[in-house]
Amino acid sequence: MSASKPATASLHIAASDSAERAVLGAILADSDCFRRVVPMLAPEDFYNEAHCVVFRAFTHLAAEHRAIDLLTATDQLERSGKLTAAGGAAYVGSLADGLPDPANVEHYAAIVRERAVKRRVLFTAQELMAAAGSDSGELSALGSIVDGLANTIRHANTDGQGVKVYTTKEFLTLRRSARAWLFEPWLRTKDVSMIYSARGCGKTRLALGVSVAVASGAAFLHGHAEKPQTVLYVDGELPVEALQAILSMTIKALDADPGDHLRILSADSIPAGLSSLTEEAGQRVVESLCEDTALVVLDSISTLCRSGEENAAESWQPVQDFLLRLRRRGVAVLLLHHAGKTGLQRGTSKREDILDVVLRLTHPPGYNASEGCRFVAEFEKSRGLVGEAVESFEVQLWDRPEGPVWTVKNSDVAIFERVIELTREGLSQSDIAREVGRDKSRVSRLIAKAKREGKL
Repeated sequence: MSASKPATASLHIAASDSAERAVLGAILADSDCFRRVVPMLAPEDFYNEAHCVVFRAFTHLAAEHRAIDLLTATDQLERSGKLTAAGGAAYVGSLADGLPDPANVEHYAAIVRERAVKRRVLFTAQELMAAAGSDSGELSALGSIVDGLANTIRHANTDGQGVKVYTTKEFLTLRRSARAWLFEPWLRTKDVSMIYSARGCGKTRLALGVSVAVASGAAFLHGHAEKPQTVLYVDGELPVEALQAILSMTIKALDADPGDHLRILSADSIPAGLSSLTEEAGQRVVESLCEDTALVVLDSISTLCRSGEENAAESWQPVQDFLLRLRRRGVAVLLLHHAGKTGLQRGTSKREDILDVVLRLTHPPGYNASEGCRFVAEFEKSRGLVGEAVESFEVQLWDRPEGPVWTVKNSDVAIFERVIELTREGLSQSDIAREVGRDKSRVSRLIAKAKREGKL
């Protein structure tokens, strides 16, 4: 019996001997079938021990780049001393009886895989019953078993199934819906993007502005959303009252109505808090809320992904897997993160691997805290974006009598205007260069340009 078999004689065991034989027979008839099913199946997925042994022999032949047919398989089994365990030469030869159709091998494999998953579920359920019936042991142990059971079921339709290797021609002619803009010009469906900055620079305000625009089908700064789409904003950082205040101001500034399209999950509103997104429990909560969601905003990495070492690549792996699952569902994700003392992202650089867009926010030269929310946004990574879409821009939020107002301008334009302002104040070119963070020759050229245009 294979290792996947539950240790019970009193319950029905899910298995299909005919499907197992059909998979093996199809491979013997057409060795290319092995390439088609190997992403879906492991030897342990076969309930019949003889079938498990035969499939393992196929795996060995494939690893040595040898053809798979009745002769080579029988030879491999004999040389490895496993021919008797495989049922003998006559039994192996009989696997092709009934001429299983190689064209249907994925269908046969799916049946074998489904029965194997059911057996694993049964085995885990028995383990849970045994642990629950014991007077010893911690309650948390039951939780671990339940998580394992849920994980087995949830991945039953994704672990290896639906995998297909395409030829170049097949791949280039695949029909897929074009990736639409959620917020043009820099956020598309299925994007995994990041905004990061030092504390208090304005990343939450920017992310909420984008969220309200996407949920309302509205314009914001230099971008816009064509139609309302559902956004899930997950906040692990702010008190409910603070988030309410920023969201209310954002909605007023955009003169937009996100309605039911914007949904807020606030960790502060959950008595026990939100489980870390490095763990299965936290990921399940977010995924359960993504049924019709186009964009998920995670604010921020440090408060929502709390387990493991921030600088360790392996600690980020569970989160990366989670983000890729959302992408496969067509969901875009916008991550918010903090900058470290160097001004760059805190933690492992592995986070960058799957990101499509990375937007860094910094205060402009000469910034004073009395100016409130004012920052420069620079694209550090912009996969598939070029030209004006990735030009840096400067943003400021003004508190005016008529209400909050956002303004945005090209970063070069903002520096040009600042040079003019400081020149009028009588500062030297050296002082201006230090103030705007540009070299003296650049300042000199900008002053000359301003004079030509009659602005000085």
